[in-house]
Amino acid sequence: MFFLTRGLLEEALAQFEAAWERRPDDFQCPILIATMHRELDRPEKARFHFRRGLELADEHLELDPDHVRAQYLSAFSLVELGREEEGIARVRRAVEQAPDDSMTLYNAAGVHARAGRTDAALDFLERAVDAGFAYRPDLEHDTDFASIRPHPRFQALFDRLDRQAEPGADPAVRRTARACRKIGKPG
Repeated sequence: MFFLTRGLLEEALAQFEAAWERRPDDFQCPILIATMHRELDRPEKARFHFRRGLELADEHLELDPDHVRAQYLSAFSLVELGREEEGIARVRRAVEQAPDDSMTLYNAAGVHARAGRTDAALDFLERAVDAGFAYRPDLEHDTDFASIRPHPRFQALFDRLDRQAEPGADPAVRRTARACRKIGKPG
């Protein structure tokens, strides 16, 4: 997300590929690599990596069926691979396990938006903001929300964020920013 909102796709791709080389059993890297390829209009590579990420996430979920991040990231893969109902069911399980986690709700919104379910996507985004999501650049630039960005409910989220006390107050966003600063990237 950090790189997507800043347009640093090739840099992000190189970092995710290097990370995956170090941890080839990690499910997150190929899904994030797939996302970069999708945004760079490389559908064959995106599809390959979404498939591989899904395989690795499924293996991970066999060992830890309650791993929320594995559920919602692999839900994106399922939707991107044309298995929308499975993706929606998987992200629903993630939300059931972490119903108040802003990042889980944010990603549930992204999965629903990618699946063309506008109302559900907006519902989850509103819940994410209610739960403390406050990182405006993600909402402004996240390509998962391109189809719903013009919607008045989506636009109303910006007004809500403007009224909140501290942009970026979400703990997950703060952790990501700290991690980026540690590796020398703007956060």
